[in-house]
Amino acid sequence: AKHQEVKCVFWDIQSHLWSPKGCTAVTTRINYTVCQCNHLTHFALMVQPIKQSIENYNSTQVHLQSLDLVTIIGTGCSIFFIFLTLAVYALLKLNSERFIVHQNLLVALLLAQGCLLLSMNVIEYPVACKITAILLHLFYLAAFCWMMVEGIHLYFVIIAVFNQRSKLKFYYLLGWVIRVSVKSSTSMGGEKIKKCNYIKVRSIVRATAILFPLLGVTWIFGLIPVSSETIIFSYIFVLLNSLQGVFIFIFHCVLNSEVKSAFKIILRRKNIIPSLQHGSENPSFYVTKHSKPRLVSQIPDKKDDD
Repeated sequence: AKHQEVKCVFWDIQSHLWSPKGCTAVTTRINYTVCQCNHLTHFALMVQPIKQSIENYNSTQVHLQSLDLVTIIGTGCSIFFIFLTLAVYALLKLNSERFIVHQNLLVALLLAQGCLLLSMNVIEYPVACKITAILLHLFYLAAFCWMMVEGIHLYFVIIAVFNQRSKLKFYYLLGWVIRVSVKSSTSMGGEKIKKCNYIKVRSIVRATAILFPLLGVTWIFGLIPVSSETIIFSYIFVLLNSLQGVFIFIFHCVLNSEVKSAFKIILRRKNIIPSLQHGSENPSFYVTKHSKPRLVSQIPDKKDDD
């Protein structure tokens, strides 16, 4: 690589150090290095970073500052929307297993992202830095465990549909203590077939977007090594994971059908109660479907005397 120095060395038994004596690098490529030594012993290939130029160093610092800024803004927005999502769940009294799992994941993410923002401001204080580092590891581990619980619960809901026993104790133990496939096929033309394929693709994209923030798939981008060629993946990684709470609010609160139904029920109740109170105060009024409100006489009808 551009910023790495490769050395062919062997283990010197007498000095107990790696030594380059008698070993040279014949060929060095990006993927491999060929070494040649004039003696037989334990060999190794040592790779160490070399000093960057001023331009590369400045470019790296600019990227690091930009990533820090994106992290602060994205994490702040995520914490706000996590609070908002938890408030909506509590207001609508959504207490099914699915929403309980969502709530625990949101709490774990809230604590983890809060510690992340705190750790960025306590670097100069060794004791506080150690404490926040420990809490950061614990809360992110809990968040990953609850992401796994999301996948397990999804399996029981979709696959093991006949197993209706509550698994909340197992979920709490796992969380706090310890295929979507795209099939491409060629077919003859036709508007109906094209429309059907479009609906399938749209449903797959929607399902993927819904599952990504819950299952933590976006963390895969963090496995890509950071370099000048792959810096774009660092921005994608920071952007997606810092906004995880925002995505959960959009796909599992705003666009969730169960949340919408519960919200509509509350609105109907609020509309019915005032109408009932109004009806009790004015019992002489009634409303029919196809007529305007009418006044009903309170005087009883006179009966004809026989």
